[in-house]
Amino acid sequence: MKKQSYHKAEQLSVDGPELSNMYCTQEIGRILQGCTLEDLNRLGFKEDVRVSYTRITGYLLLSCIGVYSAVFTGVEKNKWQLQIAVVLFFLILAITWFYEKFVIRGATYRLVGPGNNKVHIWCNVNWREATYEITYASAEDNTQKHTYKIPLGDAFYEDGKLDEEWYQSSMQKLCKEMEAMGAKKTK
Repeated sequence: MKKQSYHKAEQLSVDGPELSNMYCTQEIGRILQGCTLEDLNRLGFKEDVRVSYTRITGYLLLSCIGVYSAVFTGVEKNKWQLQIAVVLFFLILAITWFYEKFVIRGATYRLVGPGNNKVHIWCNVNWREATYEITYASAEDNTQKHTYKIPLGDAFYEDGKLDEEWYQSSMQKLCKEMEAMGAKKTK
């Protein structure tokens, strides 16, 4: 059953995130990731900024080395500097890959919840089932992953506007599940 928005059509173009005129799941995913992180922060699960800063630093170093090797060195001018830049680039790329793959295990976010409980979450739009899936696991034990599914038909009104009240209530349910997972871990 499709939900009807109670807002006038003129207001929809300026109010909040909308689903209308979107052609790909990446755009829907970006809207829902932003809302998810905002709601989880409001409910006590803060983003671990060290993870974000580490990612930014790694990619910034890769970009700087790439720009340096492209602009300031040339094969015929100084082959030795270019070799050092290429080796550094791939070394930092390997370190960044190792960090993403093994330290944070490819998680979209690492959150710090009540009691300093660290949780990895992965966000994905499953277009086959028309759901937004939030998979979460404890940062210490990623073998036990749980998936929380949000039906896109329930999350958005018929006119494409995000039902923010409904979405916030679903995030409260998710927080309770993540807190229960943390409580099981400490027992």
